[in-house]
Amino acid sequence: MHKADSLVAFSCAPGALVDDRSEEQNSLFMKHLLKHLATPNEDIANVLRDVTNGMMQDSNSTQIPFINVQLRHKNIYLCEQADGKNSSFRWSETRVTTKVVSSTQCMNIQ
Repeated sequence: MHKADSLVAFSCAPGALVDDRSEEQNSLFMKHLLKHLATPNEDIANVLRDVTNGMMQDSNSTQIPFINVQLRHKNIYLCEQADGKNSSFRWSETRVTTKVVSSTQCMNIQ
């Protein structure tokens, strides 16, 4: 069962393999997630599109993240503008749950 107001992002599609043999500190997914996550005034859906585009470009489209979005609200910002006057819905730290699955093969979510 899918729950409303949830967002799940994996570094690859179910059944796909991730090439994590890079010399970089972070995986390709984490590299692009960290690059875009702190972008002020950017909706999380747009952030994840940027992550996807960056990953596809860097991997020549061999690694594509699997993202499942069940959000009821629009304009969800994880990083507000500097003056704090963002009138759109925003998550409080207590509402954001992150879970990192460490694996070289993505799990099949049912």
